[in-house]
Order: sequence, then structure tokens, then C-alpha cells
Amino acid sequence: MLVKYKNKNTYHRKLSGIFKPQTVNYRIAPSLSNKNLFIQASKLNWLGHIRGLMFRSSKSENLLFNISSDKNPVLHSWFVFFPFLVLWLNDKNRVVEWKKVYPFSMGIKSSKKFSKFVEIPCNNKNKKLVRYFVERGKI
Repeated sequence: MLVKYKNKNTYHRKLSGIFKPQTVNYRIAPSLSNKNLFIQASKLNWLGHIRGLMFRSSKSENLLFNISSDKNPVLHSWFVFFPFLVLWLNDKNRVVEWKKVYPFSMGIKSSKKFSKFVEIPCNNKNKKLVRYFVERGKI
């Protein structure tokens, strides 16, 4: 999309919508208990779906992927140099499955139906959340 700035005769291609993800707050309900957890994640567009956590640092934000219901994507962690947690969510934001993924793994998929998933880097910011799922509800 081309944008013409006021007071200037130059045009600039507006790419901020492509590269800048939208940050949203999600309330999720783990299948372990009746607790609700809040996760702040960046909602990705089609270009973000391709890149995911590849070539990012472990300090990056959580990423939310919305997918169509007829697809069941297989994930990989090639060129992701840190472990991360994947939460597969149904349409009611209920966690149906989770898995801790290590660098350079492939063939990661859910055996249950889901409509979105969140990639959560294992860092100090997400330490309690990762511990909650990996250690089965112990915070």
C-alpha cells in the first residue's frame, strides 16, 4: 500500500502492518485445573506464520498463530536456538495439548483438534508459565 504524506511530494510504502505484529492479551484455561491464566502474545499475520520464532532471541515475545480448522500444521524448531513451549488451544481458548520443544526438532504436532497455538519462549519472563505446564501445575 502506498501512502502519500502531507506536506511532502514523496510516497512511502507502508509495510508496518506486515512486519509489526498486533499484541493481544489472551485468557486461557489449562486442562489441568479450573484456573484461568493470562498470556500476552503477538497475533501474527501470514508472514509471521512463516517465520515464527526462527532467527529470534530467547527474549522475544510470545507468538499466537490462528489457523483454519481444516489444517493441522506440523511444527519444527529449525533455526530456533532455545527451547520453547507450544500450547495448542481450541476455539474457546482451552488448552488441549502442550509440549516443550527443543532446538532443531521436527515433526511436532498435536494429536487433538485445535484452532490456534501459542509459542512461548523459555525465558525468565515466562518461567512460571513454562514451569506450570512442564511440572504439571506446580507454580
